[in-house]
Amino acid sequence: MKKPAYARRVMPQERQIEMSKMNSENSIRMYLDAVRKQGRLYAPLESIPTEVRDILVGREDPLFYRHKGILPRAMLGAVRYSIKTRKPMPGGSTITQQLVKNLYLSSERSVLRKIREAAIALRIEGQQLLTKDEILELYLNCVRYGPDIYGIADAADFYFGKTPDKLTRNQAVMLSTVAISPFWRRPIEAPFEYMVARNESFYELVAVRALTALEAKSLAHIYNPRRGIDPEIQTFQKIYGISEEEKTPDGLVEYARAQLGAPYWQDAYGQTATLGLLNNMSWKHPGVIKKEEYLGDLGRKVFDDAGLIKGYLWSSSIDARPRYDHERNWTAAEIYANSKTKGRVEGCNTLKNGTLLYRGESEDKIDHIGVYSEKGMVYHAKDREHGVVAEPFIKEDWTYWSDLPEYTADPFPEVQAVTDSSPLAIYAALGPNHSGPRTGAITKITPHYMANDLSIEECGAVFAAESNKASTNYGIDSAGRIGIFVEECNCSWASASPDNDNAAITIECANLPDGSLTDACWSALVDLCADICKRHGIKDCSYTGDSSGVLTMHRWFMQTECPGPWLSEQFDRLSQEVNSKLEK
Repeated sequence: MKKPAYARRVMPQERQIEMSKMNSENSIRMYLDAVRKQGRLYAPLESIPTEVRDILVGREDPLFYRHKGILPRAMLGAVRYSIKTRKPMPGGSTITQQLVKNLYLSSERSVLRKIREAAIALRIEGQQLLTKDEILELYLNCVRYGPDIYGIADAADFYFGKTPDKLTRNQAVMLSTVAISPFWRRPIEAPFEYMVARNESFYELVAVRALTALEAKSLAHIYNPRRGIDPEIQTFQKIYGISEEEKTPDGLVEYARAQLGAPYWQDAYGQTATLGLLNNMSWKHPGVIKKEEYLGDLGRKVFDDAGLIKGYLWSSSIDARPRYDHERNWTAAEIYANSKTKGRVEGCNTLKNGTLLYRGESEDKIDHIGVYSEKGMVYHAKDREHGVVAEPFIKEDWTYWSDLPEYTADPFPEVQAVTDSSPLAIYAALGPNHSGPRTGAITKITPHYMANDLSIEECGAVFAAESNKASTNYGIDSAGRIGIFVEECNCSWASASPDNDNAAITIECANLPDGSLTDACWSALVDLCADICKRHGIKDCSYTGDSSGVLTMHRWFMQTECPGPWLSEQFDRLSQEVNSKLEK
């Protein structure tokens, strides 16, 4: 999968930090104090749901509360890998190191940066400049939760309009899931991918005993990706999406007037400034943005000149957070280029309310933009010293003009929803390998084994490849999680027998090295078979040892070991346990 264009970040040369400045009087303590002053955009550790902490610590740094800042073995392995392969440094960083990278260093994946990162992390923990809880608190308040969304409080406000302590369990799991991979698990732009990862997080909470298996199964079923978009995600576009109201010149003037006094930040378009956003901006513009000088802007909306116009185009109202639209991340010159009506100010006799004004040597070298008001004023994000201002219009100061470009919001993404399947399935990845609708009733069930211990996501990835020319209706992994890959109304390619595939629901089961199934996988297989029988009117899940019974085997139709020696011997037991459930 190709990484989205807007997920790429220009990595500047690594910024320097003098180790002598690493002390409790400034630096790390200064950053903690600064983020704590952000008011509603700051979350004390005790207000952050335990699910967020458990998932992030569990995935990013399970030994966080036991190590002294670094994990030498993990670091050494990463260094060896980089030297051997001549590729960028992989992971191996603790949460303390990741915090150091965010606050002091670039995101360049190099051995030198990793060494500096480790040295600062050791000093922070060795000299106890911050406690473990303070490190985690600061990390959670500046980690990225999506494009230009930083910190748990900022994310909770953006996605749900809440403070972190008011999040539901599902919302807390959602935000921690997004933070692990903010470019690939974006709930607005990639809701289906997000939901799959979110359901994985439920089961990770079972591993750390933060949820029971029953609670995880219940939550995963309620927020089920096979049904389409999570009901909580469906509200995002209404709350934070682009409004359907037409973007007008008069509306732009009103918006610009409401932003008077907002700070100027290069490449900003109306975000609420947080420490994480400041770090990102200083990475992009290390010679322009001096972090210490910008700390006072935290908690305020920030703009550059083109950002003032983009903030209006991307927001649903004057007070709303702008939604990042990566397809239209225009510069001032590109805003001019995308306008239908334009020209030189010198030859224009009448300017209207909301007309855009530009400065530049030529049309392709425009470097500043403002908004004309019929009251003879120009609103623009002037510079760092002045921020967003209103100044009298002086014709000689502006070179070009244009109308407001037309803007249509991107449609809310369509999500693959499954309509014909068992309600027990918690995951869906419909593949192309099937023969289309069945020509008869469903009267058979054919359990297979994977000949491997694959997760339902891995199983779905195998059958998603059209070149494999194989598929199954369902898959069950060793955790007992059920996925659907071909809807029940369609014939999968599983048995090498068109007649059996036409009549049978096929099920792939993950197996251990000896061919056996885990108790969880077996229990899910029994439940799924019983559910299939109930929904399709099969009153006796019979096993006869040949194709006349309901339960059939793959190896009866072609030369194969499937379903393997162990599972083959369990078919009579499977029949009995399924029928026991049917009798209840």
